[in-house]
Amino acid sequence: GIINRRMTNAYIGKSDYLIAEADESDATFIKIPSTIAVITNIDPEHMDFYKDFTNLVSAFKSFITNLPFYGFAVLCIDHPVVREISSHVKERRIITYGIESQDANIRAYNIKSDISSSSFDVDINLPNVLGTTTIEQISIPTPGKHNVLNSLAAIAIGVELDFGIKAIKNGFKHFAGVKRRFTKVCEYNGAEIIDDYAHHPVEIKATLATAKSISEKRKSRVIAIFQPHRYSRIKDLFHDFTTCFSDSDKLYILDIYGAGEMPIDGVTSQALITEMIKLGARPEFIENHEDISEIIKSDANSGDLIVMMGAGSISSWAWQLPDKFANKS
Repeated sequence: GIINRRMTNAYIGKSDYLIAEADESDATFIKIPSTIAVITNIDPEHMDFYKDFTNLVSAFKSFITNLPFYGFAVLCIDHPVVREISSHVKERRIITYGIESQDANIRAYNIKSDISSSSFDVDINLPNVLGTTTIEQISIPTPGKHNVLNSLAAIAIGVELDFGIKAIKNGFKHFAGVKRRFTKVCEYNGAEIIDDYAHHPVEIKATLATAKSISEKRKSRVIAIFQPHRYSRIKDLFHDFTTCFSDSDKLYILDIYGAGEMPIDGVTSQALITEMIKLGARPEFIENHEDISEIIKSDANSGDLIVMMGAGSISSWAWQLPDKFANKS
């Protein structure tokens, strides 16, 4: 993602640390010569490469065991598969984090979120270290428990490397967020349009849960506009996609963005919609993305959150909306 403070996705800093986001899509992430590994979640993804979920989990185990003896792994044990891995890896130092997991080494509580930020307290209980350290009122410029969890991973690294509480809090104070992580684009008629990268069912659930928690306080609605990404992903996770939009009050679905893939027979947005209707949902198909602005104009009420999600071209369409709303003709 684009780092807001730098307006780029990569830059050369001045510290002794190189931080890289590893991509598990083809297992090359296990070849990165890492000293510290962070695993946030392990969900069925890229099955065209791994063939089955066991192979994917094995790759993540290798990601940890490939660390040098002086390295360590930071694992989110709120996720059941990651928790399972943490209980089996004995030859590397493991730091765990979570919100729901009372036994996590780094745990957040007193979480509060609004449209643009989250605040929380943290208890720290490192392995082989006596006592609990508490950091109060950490603030990050993004809403949602999933973003709080990501922050805990950063805190775990900072604590283990002995950065100090002051440096950790200052780091978050100066962090300006990342684009396409619940990013507000503009407003129309009092409704807020949000651009988000969510394109996997787990990500969609997390993003919509965040939106729902905000809309409930406002007594407003969550309107989701989704562009599916890759035919193979929709095929492999078809059922999950039919059930992951439950926190939206209204749902619109666009055509699948192929991302270079050839279409797969029977794998279409219309097929997804048909199955959702069987399950009691009422999604609507958007045939032409040019219609999005008119749909929002006719549908949006003050306080509504209109969440545009996907990994394809939907972000560019979201950022065209301010000009379209300004052009009243």
